[in-house]
Formats: sequence, C-alpha cells, structure tokens
Amino acid sequence: VRELKQRYQTIDIDGARVLFPDGGWGLVRASNTNPYLTLRFEGRSEAQIDAMKRVIYDALRRYPYVTLPA
Repeated sequence: VRELKQRYQTIDIDGARVLFPDGGWGLVRASNTNPYLTLRFEGRSEAQIDAMKRVIYDALRRYPYVTLPA
C-alpha cells in the first residue's frame, strides 16, 4: 500500500501498520494459512477508528481482487 506510505508513517514488518497523526493506528496483514487480509484498528474513539478504516479501505479498494465490507 505504497500510497499510504507517502502520506503516513508506516511500519512494514509482517504487514503494514499505518500510524495516524492523532495517535491511532491501522494494521493490514496477510494470513499465513488462508487467502485473507486481517485488518485491525486502534483509536481513542469509534469516530477515529471509522475515519482510519475509511482511509485504509479506500486504498485497498483500488485492488479488484480485494473484497471489503460495505
């Protein structure tokens, strides 16, 4: 997810952890045993988590083989 690396600080060891300026983070990681991506988010509020999800989901939607929740 190259575009996220251009906009946010990221750690790309064993996945991609995107560090947001407001202290929250989102993690995208491939499963070792199944053809799935695992996404995890941590933030101070549900609204902050929803905003981070939108950023990461929008980046992943550019890949036609990735299916995300509505």
